[in-house]
Amino acid sequence: ALERQAYLTEEVEVLELTQALALALEGEWRKTFEDSLEEVVADGLTLVMDEDMYLHIKSGVKNGASAVSFSIETQNGETGIIGSVGGSIVQITSFLLRLMVTLAHRPELRHVILLDEAFGGMQEEKVPVLARLLRQLVTDTGIQLIFVTQDRVYADVADVVIDVASGGKVTVLKTTFDGAPDA
Repeated sequence: ALERQAYLTEEVEVLELTQALALALEGEWRKTFEDSLEEVVADGLTLVMDEDMYLHIKSGVKNGASAVSFSIETQNGETGIIGSVGGSIVQITSFLLRLMVTLAHRPELRHVILLDEAFGGMQEEKVPVLARLLRQLVTDTGIQLIFVTQDRVYADVADVVIDVASGGKVTVLKTTFDGAPDA
C-alpha cells in the first residue's frame, strides 16, 4: 500500500507539472495568436482607412469565464471597438478577425467564406482599397470568398462576377481563372 501511495503521489506531481507546462504553453500560444490577430487587423485598418490604427486584444478571466475585449488605437487615443466612430472600422475589424480565426481553425477541405453585404455602408472612398485588400487576402491565403454585394467596385478584383437581377434572372458578367478569361 505504501509503494502504491508513493507511486500515486509521484504520478500526481508529474500530472501537476504537466498541467502547469500545458497552461504556460497555452498562454504563450494565445499571446502569439493574439499578437498575430492584432498585426493583421492593424495592417488592414491602416491600409483601408489611410491612417495608423492598432487593434488591442485583452483576454483573461472574468467571473470565472474567459473574456475578451477589443479596442482600436489611433492618433486620437484608444477606444473600445464597439465605441469606434464609423461602421467601417467595426466591419473591417470583424471581417479580418473572422478570417484569421477561420484560417487558424479550418479543416483543409474548407476554403470558402460567404460574406453577405459584409461592408454595407462602407465609406465610398475606402471601398477600392478594401476591394484590393480582399483580393490580396484571397491570393495570399488560398481561400475563396463568395461575396454578395450591390457595390460594383468589388467586381474589378473578383475572379467571377454574377449578376442576380430582380425576378431571379442570373447573368455571368465575368469569369477568370488565374487572371486569364475563360473561353
